Amino acid sequence: MKRLIVGFAIAVAYFTSIQMAVKIAAAGEVASGFVTCMNVLSDSNLALGIYGNRDCSLVVANHSGRVFQTAKLADERLRNFMRTPLNDQGFVICGASSPRSDAQAVGIEGGEISIWNAVTNGFSHVGRHPPRVLCLGWSATGVLASGGLDGKVILWDLATKKNRSIEVTHEHGVRSIAFSPDGSLIASGGEDGKICVTSMSDEKSSVVLETPSHTPIDSLTFIGNSDMLASGDTSGNLVLWDTNSGKKLGRLGDSIFAVANLVPVAGNSGDPAFLLSSHNNGMVRLWDVRTKKEIDSVNLHCGMIRALAYDKRTNIIHVASVNVGLLALRFGEQELLQIDPMPPMQLHEDASIRRIQRNLFKTRVENR
Repeated sequence: MKRLIVGFAIAVAYFTSIQMAVKIAAAGEVASGFVTCMNVLSDSNLALGIYGNRDCSLVVANHSGRVFQTAKLADERLRNFMRTPLNDQGFVICGASSPRSDAQAVGIEGGEISIWNAVTNGFSHVGRHPPRVLCLGWSATGVLASGGLDGKVILWDLATKKNRSIEVTHEHGVRSIAFSPDGSLIASGGEDGKICVTSMSDEKSSVVLETPSHTPIDSLTFIGNSDMLASGDTSGNLVLWDTNSGKKLGRLGDSIFAVANLVPVAGNSGDPAFLLSSHNNGMVRLWDVRTKKEIDSVNLHCGMIRALAYDKRTNIIHVASVNVGLLALRFGEQELLQIDPMPPMQLHEDASIRRIQRNLFKTRVENR
């Protein structure tokens, strides 16, 4: 009987968490949305991009859910640049963090791309990738790249605001972009299941990688310098590739759940010995790249994970999910440890939020 009661309590807690919604209270107004991108800032706080919230499109918060700063993209500073109607603006689709500063590139509904300084809360407009920008990448050399629904990869010169397309062979939209750590290569993953690895020296596709399932590539990351690439697709395939030969080095694990995010993690020697993956069933998994075996995994019971970010200064792994919100794990001695306490969550019954979807991240804005 006791086991039955405990099991029932766990089930109630789980299904209640599924109903959680984003609710950000700012200046007496309630807005909603879900996190589409998340990056770690130099002070270990988080820069979050929000979809479904025109009045609170960008947020600076810590891992426990305290919000320090909010900003909206559809404001007077950007109206003159927007080519699409203002009521279609403010929804952040994707983002990328500058490797040199706390600047964040954000892709907005309608194809607009802007730079947001998460420290000063300032904006600058980059350009437009019509009809819809799906992903962004920012190289160590300062090059910004966007992948779009049109199947193109565009490179942006942030000084001149000029752009140019590079040669890729995607038949449909580009879902993911990754630069090698030295900036010499750019990889793009498409809805067609193809991965194009392009040399930045001549901007021509040198290697096309064909995934086994031909399903959309949602995540890419280089491991080490530029010789190894990891890809994750919507069928759950997590594959390591040799970027020089285009050969598959091996598959990690056997999962049917889509791979949403991939993040390399350095070992004690500084070598990128580990790889983090998140999946749409709420799992975060830790892999040994050399042995191609899973070291540890955590089921957060949080539904689809939209964003994953690793802070190497604190060894904290930040997780943004659709159902529960912001969660945190600590990377210990080759294991994943969940950090307590978790952010407080409350049921929010706003019908407009339910129309967006069952979202995440309820918190109250506080000034510094």
